Amino acid sequence: MIEVERKAEISSLDLEEIFLKLYARTENAYSVEYIDTYLDNKHLNIAADEQELRIRTINDEVNSQKHLLTYKSKPIDAESKSKNEIELEIESAETMLEIFRSMGFEVKAQFTKECVNFPFTYKGYTILATVVEFTDKSEIFLEIETQIEVYENFELAMHVVGEIFKQLEIDGSHFSNEYYTDFM
Repeated sequence: MIEVERKAEISSLDLEEIFLKLYARTENAYSVEYIDTYLDNKHLNIAADEQELRIRTINDEVNSQKHLLTYKSKPIDAESKSKNEIELEIESAETMLEIFRSMGFEVKAQFTKECVNFPFTYKGYTILATVVEFTDKSEIFLEIETQIEVYENFELAMHVVGEIFKQLEIDGSHFSNEYYTDFM
């Protein structure tokens, strides 16, 4: 799958207005905590190629927990940093981390994100808008993403994501293509 995503830093904007517009799009908004651990191996140089290997623990608002192992390829688009993504649910984040460490991987970054997810459909695309706050940073981000199966649909999906940002009155000056791991 290709994750088509744009991210905007929205700390200086009218957050109440953005939340109201997002809540108007869905009846299924939910809060979630993501505990992300990014791994790298000096021999594979994953991070240098802008690839990502992540173990994520998800704690949702009804006290359920799950763990995911995610690999993201090099960006297919330099501006948005959208990537091919492979994800697998795993039994234990701790065990998976132990396996990778025994193979020479090291933790590159680890952080917790408090998020509100807004799933909705727009122009036939399944969209997930996520407001992201970090436990130890003041910046607030909005990620808008959808998934596509083939690259030929990338430009259209990116256009749809851009339309949603416009409807939320968030212009391109707020877009960021920095990785969270770069400023943690």
